[in-house]
Amino acid sequence: MVELVKEGKITEDRINKAAAHILQWHFKLGLFENPYVDAAAAVNIVNSDKNQKLGYKAQLESVILLYNNGVLPVKEKCKLYIEGVEKEIAAKYAEIVDNPSKADLILIRTPTYLKDEYSDALESAKKLPAFAKIKDTKKLVEAVTEVFNNGLGPDGQRVDLVDMMGASVDRDIAFPVDKWASIKKMAQTGVPVVVAFNPTGSGVVLPADLKDITKASLMLFDVQDSALLDVVFGRFNPVARLPFEIPSSMEAVKKQLEDVPFDSKDPAFKFGDGLSYKR
Repeated sequence: MVELVKEGKITEDRINKAAAHILQWHFKLGLFENPYVDAAAAVNIVNSDKNQKLGYKAQLESVILLYNNGVLPVKEKCKLYIEGVEKEIAAKYAEIVDNPSKADLILIRTPTYLKDEYSDALESAKKLPAFAKIKDTKKLVEAVTEVFNNGLGPDGQRVDLVDMMGASVDRDIAFPVDKWASIKKMAQTGVPVVVAFNPTGSGVVLPADLKDITKASLMLFDVQDSALLDVVFGRFNPVARLPFEIPSSMEAVKKQLEDVPFDSKDPAFKFGDGLSYKR
């Protein structure tokens, strides 16, 4: 950027205007006059009924219905088999069964990272100062999981997986084969399967036979189980749309340009895709 200014390709005035656009929000928030907050007051504000309701509404509005073959919404009090969802919460919506073949619906909530990628991240983390001081293996695993789930390191600072593992790592973001095999086996019971994918990275390639195996699929972003269930059982009509596209294959991912959005060949789901229930 400095070189471009020196070469006269970008003017100083243009840089100043860009900086002003960014800094105006700091001024409007009063961060230059008083950048500190009352921690006790912050807790009360966040936990207020009004803000809790707004936060939950935001969760509901973030759940994306990718695909629905008429199985959703489901009637409450049906027999439900679950994986990745708290049993106590799901029991408020349906009768929970332990055998998938005895259910009216199978609901699976699952992260999308690969075991190999996770192992690579674990080994890479051991070489970084913030992680190296964690001697307890269980706590180290928890710290790396936090990076996958929320992008935060042990010190609370944001951590990028690619930076942590090295930019040269050839990352495979395809949905785990073993997990998909397990889901396909449950689908063989003849019971409708609904899968809610929770991305744990910058992207994911969903199985090519997704629509052949599942009756519906959703995309989540770390919402509470109750928000997912509110959508599944029709207490909330989904409104969210994809903020990115989902490629059809790893080959399509590798052929994408790094600096061009939405350019993968024949994406499985396009930017802006998302369904709502017909009323």
